[in-house]
Amino acid sequence: MIKNLKEAKARGVALRAFTLIELLVVIGIIGILAAIVLVAVNPGRQFAQARNTQRRSDMLAITSAVYQFASEHDGNLPATTYALGVGQDFPVCDDPAGVDATEIGGAALQFDMAAAGDCDLAVPVGSTCDANGDGTADAELTVPTYLTEVPSDPSTGAYATGTDYVICVMSDTTPTPGRVYAAATDELGTVVGNFDINVLR
Repeated sequence: MIKNLKEAKARGVALRAFTLIELLVVIGIIGILAAIVLVAVNPGRQFAQARNTQRRSDMLAITSAVYQFASEHDGNLPATTYALGVGQDFPVCDDPAGVDATEIGGAALQFDMAAAGDCDLAVPVGSTCDANGDGTADAELTVPTYLTEVPSDPSTGAYATGTDYVICVMSDTTPTPGRVYAAATDELGTVVGNFDINVLR
């Protein structure tokens, strides 16, 4: 029985071992299989799909909150300002594709959905918004009554600067007047800024 390499050399017996070429071939095959699995799994795409699912869920939550608000307020949509004879400031879309929708957020030129309710908080005494006559509007706001918080895009949105979500109600000039449109950018979309994730209710 051969106990070590020196004894094997002394007896002239050849030991069988892997050659460098065989080891390189095995390593190459393992590398190719790992690359195939990585491409098939593609974690970046999987995460993007998960964020898109969150965006779709957010669109449904926002539109559901708006409709629930409207059903409890005689069909009126939530607004940050309201004037008799003028109406409310809920964003309106004249384009059927919703390209003129307004971004939801707390910054200038955005629709402040967190502060939107049944009327402006600064309405004077005696208006229809001050039913109890205490000098402040009896506003029921969308947050926290209908939404715990206004959702933001999972990748880029922040309410103070803009959620990266847009919203509007379709005008009478569109094929779907009075319906609420909310949209978000599809992370896997081919066109940058294309609102592929949208809900029209």
